[in-house]
Amino acid sequence: MTIAILYEHANFEGDFFVLRSDEMSLADEGWDNKVSSMIVIGGDLNAYKNADYTGETKYFSEGKHYWVGSLWDNEISSVDLWG
Repeated sequence: MTIAILYEHANFEGDFFVLRSDEMSLADEGWDNKVSSMIVIGGDLNAYKNADYTGETKYFSEGKHYWVGSLWDNEISSVDLWG
């Protein structure tokens, strides 16, 4: 089972949200366009700029991502976990 811990700020600071579902529109949980860093455990994560798993996509491998990057900071609207 893949788990992702999404953080509001870079370096795993601020509020966080633990994601255990395979797919999720982050707007449903009040996390649309709020992610700045993440930890991915047990698999991989695809991030999407649109809430319906469309638009630009970025792959995040298992591990600690201290910052999602300037093009993705506060831009992630949906994710899917796999692995």
